[in-house]
Amino acid sequence: MIFDALAPQGIAGPDYLLMSGVVLVGALLQGVGGIGFAMFSAPLAGLFFPGLAPGPLLALGGAVSLMSALRERAHVDWPLVGVTLLGRFAGSALAVLVLSLLAPTPIAVLYAVMILAAVALSVAGWQVAPSRTNLAVAGLASGLMGTITSAGAPPFAIAMQRLEPGRLRSTVGCVLAAGAFVGENASVGEDCILHPNAAVLDGCRIGARCVLQAGAVVGSDGFGYVWDGASHRKVPQVGTVRVEDDVEIGANAAIDRATLGETIIGRGTKIDNLVQIGHNVVVGEHSLLCGQAGIGGSSRLGRGVTLAGQVGISDHVTIGDGAVLTGQAGVARQGRVEAGAVLSGMPALPHREFLRRAALLGRLEKALERLAKLESRLG
Repeated sequence: MIFDALAPQGIAGPDYLLMSGVVLVGALLQGVGGIGFAMFSAPLAGLFFPGLAPGPLLALGGAVSLMSALRERAHVDWPLVGVTLLGRFAGSALAVLVLSLLAPTPIAVLYAVMILAAVALSVAGWQVAPSRTNLAVAGLASGLMGTITSAGAPPFAIAMQRLEPGRLRSTVGCVLAAGAFVGENASVGEDCILHPNAAVLDGCRIGARCVLQAGAVVGSDGFGYVWDGASHRKVPQVGTVRVEDDVEIGANAAIDRATLGETIIGRGTKIDNLVQIGHNVVVGEHSLLCGQAGIGGSSRLGRGVTLAGQVGISDHVTIGDGAVLTGQAGVARQGRVEAGAVLSGMPALPHREFLRRAALLGRLEKALERLAKLESRLG
């Protein structure tokens, strides 16, 4: 009765228990070796529980891989993750094309041939150096196999077999689950967490114990253009971004690389979702940037600055240590905010002055009515 209540509609209790056991053993293999969840579960699912493959197994395998990667995040080889993901994305796109063109039987034959080829290469003792090219090819094959059948680990097993166990488990876990990207010559410090689809682009540096939430981008091009009389010409953005220790960057936040030099995010700063930080901005230590705040290029924020939601900072603005800008406040180009100031409104005013003006504005309508009556009497 209990199994009947828990099992999805149409699956009997004993079948549900057997299916759970298959998933449990696959998760154990994945946690120990870094791969194996789908390699064990997918064939059994295909025979006995076709509804599990590929979608549900992809979701379950992704969760197991992500937990493995988080457990051993200090061992993640981010450059390998980045290269392999490029191939995996391309393989997933190719799989969509294959699924649209081929019938189930040819697809099954193709998958079987790929598995047998992987087994034959392993038995023959063929070892592949984990070079960028080989990992990109492994990612392509993994994306193709994983999207079609939910089992995409065999190519990684061949390409990464020379890696030490901790490095292999954590790196493969990131590739299969997180979708994070670390570009060429970029670096990520110890004990960092990059959530799904976070990106650290070429040459950028992330300090220790940082967290990048899903979709965060560090190192996108700064918004720089010049008008040549006929069109907007892009100014090359050849600088980088330096994120210091203990920084958290929210989901879909964007930090632009400098035109020249560095965009800097100071130690201990916390950045909320959907925050935009322009090129060459310097954010001081332990600042708080709340959702949808935007900071224009070359602005400088002191230590412990707080920007509430939807605050707008134009370019070349200087904000002193400990200043607070309340929600939707705006500071115009080249403006200066004194240390410790609390500002509100647009243009930003000292908070008390803003409240006083807001109160006066609420009385303006009655004052205008009285003025109109006086004018009518005098007229």
